Order: sequence, then structure tokens, then C-alpha cells
Amino acid sequence: MKRALSTCLAVPLLLAFAPAVAELGFHPESGTTIAKEFKIELDLAMDDLVFTLDGQDMGGMIQMDSEPAINLVLSAEITDTYNGVSDGRPTDLVREFGEVSVEYDSGEDSGSETVDELEGTEVRFRWNDEEEEYDVNFVDEDSDQDEEVLQALGEDMDLRALLPPDGDPSEGESWEVANELIPGLLLPGIDYYRGLDAAASSADIDEQGALFLELLQDQLTDLPSGFTVTCQYKGTREADGGEAGVIAVELAGSGALDLAEVILEVISLQGGEMGIEPDISHADVEIELEGEGELLWSLEGGHVLAFEMSSDVAFYFDAAASIDAGGEVHDIEGTIEFSGGASWSVEASAE
Repeated sequence: MKRALSTCLAVPLLLAFAPAVAELGFHPESGTTIAKEFKIELDLAMDDLVFTLDGQDMGGMIQMDSEPAINLVLSAEITDTYNGVSDGRPTDLVREFGEVSVEYDSGEDSGSETVDELEGTEVRFRWNDEEEEYDVNFVDEDSDQDEEVLQALGEDMDLRALLPPDGDPSEGESWEVANELIPGLLLPGIDYYRGLDAAASSADIDEQGALFLELLQDQLTDLPSGFTVTCQYKGTREADGGEAGVIAVELAGSGALDLAEVILEVISLQGGEMGIEPDISHADVEIELEGEGELLWSLEGGHVLAFEMSSDVAFYFDAAASIDAGGEVHDIEGTIEFSGGASWSVEASAE
């Protein structure tokens, strides 16, 4: 009886001195600084082009100097300092932007550009409890940088959306990422929805761009709903001198846009005086993604260590219309298909 009593009394004492089990969640200590390198690459090549006029194949009459292809590389170097963390999110984050660049090659046009509006600046994301969103400002209040560039910036460049709802998943447990968080995974550091609103109200946008956004705003907002991101906990692995949680990621789905109304309005603006009266039966754009990847998460530090994902990409444009030009009616149909791949990579290290 005494032995049993002693054992019962010893259990709480042993638990008190037992090492804490690290949580698979976001919990960097206040003051932590983490350097991150992001890279996104897109490669597409044209598979098919079909164009018919009144039922006759006109594809051979379209002259192209080379096979159309697109290569796009976006890269960014940032340093995040977490001055406050609560409820699984930063409450006060300062982001220093290093080199941010875009390289492109479309066969006939290639080059590289840097985002001068951000490079060398520091941006503060401060959580606003009342508005339930981040206030975004340049740290240098006297900066002459255009604050409009801040309107599309998103705070989460930690890929927190991939973390489980419960910070203690069992090995093999799966969960899905909320649809509204998927754009932030595909374009880390961009607030997709706020960016749409900002672009629609931008003073720099031209008439056709404003019209495009006005007509497609609802479709662009709903676009992420066609995709799913499924995560599965794979256990732990040694990485970067510590223990890392391993999350397998699968991306799948498709999204579509109906451009018929947009094309009608553009024709009306550009060709209304030419007597062209189109009747567009459909003009659809569709993109398909299917890929997989892996996230490594520091259990002790509570932050991203690395992320790799690659995906097959297919892009389709399909349209058909009848055009009345001065009393002559012609039927036009066309399809364009591109396919290729996309990849995402993130490397992070605590300073």
C-alpha cells in the first residue's frame, strides 16, 4: 500500500521534470529573426493551336517565329523579425526586403526586373484586434516610397496555412487547407483578395484593366475554390541541427474564368466604330494543377525550415463566336493549350 502511494505521489513530480513535447505550431520567441529565400518557377510550352474560320482550318496561316513558351522565375530574399507572437500568429512583425526579382523568357522577349519599390525597405505588419487584420506600414515613417505597393502585401511567409488545426497530430493524420488560404501558399507574401480590391481602385490602372477587373472580380474571388491542398503528418526528422516535423502536401484542382463579357466590352471599346457586331458563345480559360511537396517545420523554434513543391500545369483557352462585319457573318472558333510545370521552394534559417 505504501509503495502504491509513493508511486502515485512520484508521478506528478516525474512529469514536472519530463522534457516538454514540442508542438507542431507557430511559436517563435519574441525577438526571433529568420532569413528566408523564396523561389517560384513556371515553365509552359504550347501543345496545340487550333483556329477555324467558317469551318476551315486557318491554323497554318498563323506565322510564329518560334514555338511559344513561357519561363518565369520569381525570387525574393527577406528577413522577418517577430517582435510579438500570440494565438499562432505574429502580432508585430518587421519584414526587411532584400533582392526581389522577376526573370522572364517568352522566346521573343526576355529579361530580368527588380521590384525597386520594396528592395531595401522595412515593412511592419501589426495585428489589429478590432479590424481582425494587419495594419501594414513602412517602418520608416518618413519614407518617400509609394504606400500603394503595401496594399497587396500579405504577412504570412511562414506557410502557416499548412499546419494542422491541432498542434499535436498523430503520424499519418491528414487535414485540408481552407480554400481562402490557398492563394497565399502559391504566392507567399501576397494578399490575393486585398490585392484584387487594391488593383480595382488603383489610380494607375488603365481603362481596359479597370474594366477587366470589374467584370471578373467575382470570378477571380471564387477562383481558389476549385483547388484543394491536402496535408499529412509524416512524423519527425533531424534537420538544421534539431528535430523537424514533416508534412507531406498534395495540390490538385482546376479553376476557370469566363471571358466572354470582357471580350465583348473590349471589342466595343476598340472596334465599335468599325461596325463589328460579335456574338460570343463562349470564351473560357481554365488552369489545372496537380502536384506534391513537403514542409519541414522546426519543432523547437516553431517556424518553417524548408518547403519544396512541384506541380504539373495545364492551361486552356477555348472560344467560339459569330461576327457580323458590315453584313457579312463569319463563324470563328479557336483553342490554345499550354502545359508544363511549376515549382516552389523556401529555405529559412534563424539568425
